Amino acid sequence: MKILKCKYILCCDESFKVLENHAIIFDKKIEKILPNDELKSLGILDSAQVFSAPIALPALFNAHTHLEYSANKAHLDLRGFSNWLKSVFENRISKALNQKILNKEIKKLLKSGVCGIGEYSSFGLEAKILAKSPLRSRFYCEILGTNEAFLEQAWSAFLERFKSASALKNECFCPALAIHSPYSTHPKLAKKALEFAKKESLLVSAHLAESKDEIEYLAGKQNELKETLSLINPAIKPLYSLGEFISMFDSEKTLFIHCVHAKSEFKNLRHIAHCPRSNRFLSSGTLDIKTAAKYANIALGTDGLSSNLSLSIWDEMRAGIMIHKDTHLDTLAHTLLLMATKNAAKALGFDSGEIKAGKNADIACFTLPAGSKKSRLALDLILHTKEAKSLFIDGEKIF
Repeated sequence: MKILKCKYILCCDESFKVLENHAIIFDKKIEKILPNDELKSLGILDSAQVFSAPIALPALFNAHTHLEYSANKAHLDLRGFSNWLKSVFENRISKALNQKILNKEIKKLLKSGVCGIGEYSSFGLEAKILAKSPLRSRFYCEILGTNEAFLEQAWSAFLERFKSASALKNECFCPALAIHSPYSTHPKLAKKALEFAKKESLLVSAHLAESKDEIEYLAGKQNELKETLSLINPAIKPLYSLGEFISMFDSEKTLFIHCVHAKSEFKNLRHIAHCPRSNRFLSSGTLDIKTAAKYANIALGTDGLSSNLSLSIWDEMRAGIMIHKDTHLDTLAHTLLLMATKNAAKALGFDSGEIKAGKNADIACFTLPAGSKKSRLALDLILHTKEAKSLFIDGEKIF
């Protein structure tokens, strides 16, 4: 039994409740939240491990990462989506990627108060390291391919990677399926993969409507994206409309990434990962979070270091504060913290993300500069936080 006595608790529930001078009683699960001055009456103080924190909230999630690209900083061309994609083809995964680099980025994630990620994996290079780490990982094994002559080869390679990831499965490391995008995955391959996901009861993810180039290409326009894709498959052509692609998925089990240029499609989406910095760096635009939130659960992600400066979800929230200019700061701060806690846990299928009895005991503790007030805790956390004071995952103290 553990007790965490707090000055403030941000529950990150639907009403964004903030508790003052309360304690969290937990083991692997959160068992009870009650005022600090009621602890003595329970008679458990002598037998429990007791911790204290100025501020506690649910440990954070980064809903969309690409750890395999952690050594690709400055390798890629950020001057527009199609230019960037071409540079991805040319550079692939940096040869500099190694266990030391991956462990460094995982350590940074943990130190920031992140307890879980939605990891997109092209080659499975990070699987063993993630499976041994304390992080909760929804490990999306990616499948793509547009050339009909090589679809069986792509399928076999996917199955091999998925089998390797499944052998590592544990309480925190959970394999899933990623269909890369509507411009990169042949319908025959996508349908086969989705049948497999249904059979295996897997969560699914897909990049969607990330750039204007993508929307124009799917509509049949000859543009830079068409030219870039032709480098891989000279016979490339649009394979679906955006609506046809979306209709293949079970929306309740699918996390769609980006969705910057979705419009009427929002009504058919249930989970979206919003990556504001990546979208800005690739000149993709900005997700309309007000419209999207009418239909979908919006989580926050950083994307990979191939299109971002860091994997810090706090940096991402700070960017969100600057990008979404038409929302009051307090309201936006609450929204962004929910995207990184409750919403992200829901999108990734983990029973965490709230300080609530029955939820996983995934808890992060923080400090703030003197002078911060209860009425602006959410905003002050986003503006001033880089690292957590302490972190609990599944009830175990990580640091």
